[in-house]
Amino acid sequence: METLTKSLIWLIKHRKSHPKKDFDLETHLFFDDSFDRTTFGKETNKWVNQYLRILQRLFVENGEENVRNQGRISETPYGERMVFRAFGADLTIHLKDSEKIKRGKRWSQVMYMNYLCNWKIGQEQMKDSNGRRADEKNSFILALDGDVDFQPKDFDLVLSRMLKSSKIGACCNQIQPNGTGPLVWF
Repeated sequence: METLTKSLIWLIKHRKSHPKKDFDLETHLFFDDSFDRTTFGKETNKWVNQYLRILQRLFVENGEENVRNQGRISETPYGERMVFRAFGADLTIHLKDSEKIKRGKRWSQVMYMNYLCNWKIGQEQMKDSNGRRADEKNSFILALDGDVDFQPKDFDLVLSRMLKSSKIGACCNQIQPNGTGPLVWF
């Protein structure tokens, strides 16, 4: 998740430093089974807490204030949602509670596609940087696993492919493994 978050920060900063790039950006991270039960109720588990520490460190390293204490937390039908504003963009962390919703990667995919397509885009909740309703025909979803590292130029390339034709429904870029050893060779 640290690798992905670094890439997202680079992308947000790239967008901010190139205002002629005509796109707005929202970031959503989904955590499965995010809570531990205690005698006092529920609390975020060690994985969520570890990520929040990494997030705070990356924010500070990149010149952002202590945004962890400024996050908005709200209850949701699936658990909780935390929203942080950093580098001029929202970072939303969805914390799934296994007592409220099914576990597993496939259910997460169903959940986030429903949230983004039916709620954010379909219910007119998605706004552009000027506060206007975002255009459904020019709204795209970039879905990545937590261990993916990318550069802003990679994002620009994928976005330019999507904008070439309204007939394109999906775009996949090649992922090149980093590192050494038999697993990378495979």
